[in-house]
Amino acid sequence: MNDLLGKKDIQRMDGYPSGYYKGVRYFWNNDDLIKKTNKLYFYVNMASNRCGGVEFAHTMADKLNLFTADGSYVIARDGDEWAKSKGAWEITSLPGITARHVKTAMLVPETNWSGYNSIHPYAGGVARGENGAAAFIFEKDDERKPDGGGVKHLQSNKEIFGLKAYKSYFIMEDTIVCLGAGISDQQPDLGSEIRTTINQTKWATDILYHKSGKSTTETFRTDNKYVHETLKGCESGNDIPWVKQNGILYAIFPELPPGRSSCWRRKGRRIGNC
Repeated sequence: MNDLLGKKDIQRMDGYPSGYYKGVRYFWNNDDLIKKTNKLYFYVNMASNRCGGVEFAHTMADKLNLFTADGSYVIARDGDEWAKSKGAWEITSLPGITARHVKTAMLVPETNWSGYNSIHPYAGGVARGENGAAAFIFEKDDERKPDGGGVKHLQSNKEIFGLKAYKSYFIMEDTIVCLGAGISDQQPDLGSEIRTTINQTKWATDILYHKSGKSTTETFRTDNKYVHETLKGCESGNDIPWVKQNGILYAIFPELPPGRSSCWRRKGRRIGNC
């Protein structure tokens, strides 16, 4: 109680009107890292064996919460882009997750009141001001436990298991870097390729994109027409493909061979492992 009283000024978020606070926070009891400004909201939900997953039930709503604790994230400008895109989601392509690709129509609704989490205990993060970092070891737990009523519900989607990954997230003011390493298929006999999804939201604005090795960009407009433009300004960099939509630029770093390291620069500061 004394600890809570000592933090009461922080909890009140003095200096920010209700609903307009900003900063980065790590919620250790949920394995979540969140960034909020007046222009952007970023939320990543990690997994460990210390926390339950997200509950779901085949007789109710949220019947396919199979991947929501697998490092899924939301990058939102107004929040509306997610509410309006849910009906079109591919469940194995939730933003931020690495999963075996299975068509949504092939997934079978289940009941798991504890939700799926990871078999590993490690998930952690830090936050200070506008910066933060978090990481976890993911390997989905396939052991089904009895619910509060003593009922052990059946498991119907074996394809969602057999994947291990080390994932990390770094928030540096307005830049968010998501890294994955050691991604391995523990059950290749299940078939289907392993994919990591960057984003899956509604088409809100023209889509500006750049292909690796090209000196131009291309815009796919909301009227279904293409426009070519010369690469310029902070969006330059011939070797890094990127897509920009609704004011957010998604860049994909090239994959490196084992044993190689890389670094990248931002505003004159070297960031990364060199």
